[in-house]
Amino acid sequence: MEETFDQLYNKANEAFKDGHWAEAERLYVEVVKRKPFYADVHHKLGVLNHQKGNFKKAIEYFEEALKLNPNYTEARLNLTITYYAVGQYDKGMEIFSGAIQQAILEPGQLDPYIKGKLANEHFKLGNIYYDLGEFQEAIDQYAKAVKLCPNFPDIRTKLGIAFRDIGEFDQAIQELKNVIRNKPYYLSARNHLGITFLKVDRIEEAKAEWNQVLKINPKDSIALACLRMADKKND
Repeated sequence: MEETFDQLYNKANEAFKDGHWAEAERLYVEVVKRKPFYADVHHKLGVLNHQKGNFKKAIEYFEEALKLNPNYTEARLNLTITYYAVGQYDKGMEIFSGAIQQAILEPGQLDPYIKGKLANEHFKLGNIYYDLGEFQEAIDQYAKAVKLCPNFPDIRTKLGIAFRDIGEFDQAIQELKNVIRNKPYYLSARNHLGITFLKVDRIEEAKAEWNQVLKINPKDSIALACLRMADKKND
């Protein structure tokens, strides 16, 4: 006897939840054949195709989900991510702007989950600019991410590094100190603060940061190498 639509839909959701991706995709395709009006099904098919690297197909599914439900913020975010994956950054930013508007709860307020997602997208785009040597563009993206999620230590550390790379040493030191103030055991920020101090010949302050790293992790290879470098600079 053929499964009812509800049985098929529930079975597909269970497969998706349990990580049985191939089975979930097969079932969701069957769901769409029977009833193509479920935005969440198109969204999940987009997610599954993105996981496989089928970005073109993923885009089609996410766009269909948004046609069915223009307020589907998660679909909009995943569409943004997929456009970034295929190098269509302008299109991604256009969709991204829409995601920000959809995520607004009230003037000036965003859902915390959406804040995190948006911050990570700015961070990813900042990393792309950074790798291309476009440091000011990278800083702009990192700053947007920090504004959304000021306590994400990896983002703020990278912002400090980018400031250092354009010679804005005071700003770099401030950002890295902010990370350490909130996350004293985040060693990457301490190591880079030490490197920044060394750049401006504040050698003892640099060594103090690396020694603090080694108190936490005596085998930290960056701190060990930097201390050797600082000692040679003193010779």
